[in-house]
Amino acid sequence: MNVDPAIVAPGDVVTVSADPPECDLNYEPGHQYIIRLRAVGVSSPPIRADVDRDGRFSTALPIPADFPLGPATVAVTGSPYDECGKSGSGSCAGYTVAVEAR
Repeated sequence: MNVDPAIVAPGDVVTVSADPPECDLNYEPGHQYIIRLRAVGVSSPPIRADVDRDGRFSTALPIPADFPLGPATVAVTGSPYDECGKSGSGSCAGYTVAVEAR
């Protein structure tokens, strides 16, 4: 997953996108991901992003004007990665990207 730019400013808009993963997701038409910017104790309002059948997506994520400065994470839910690490399945990479709010 990519966030451009990786240094975000409150009040700006960033682009969140991802190429298709190596595995075949084979989503049904109309599948969507939920995307949020998160910091400790804070989460931006969720936005919905339409996802291609293969898992590719690109969408604009507005950064709230009152979002706190410091380390943050862009998180995506609605993908198979949501279940990663649950039920003793071990560890794996989640569907997140670290960013910095300045």
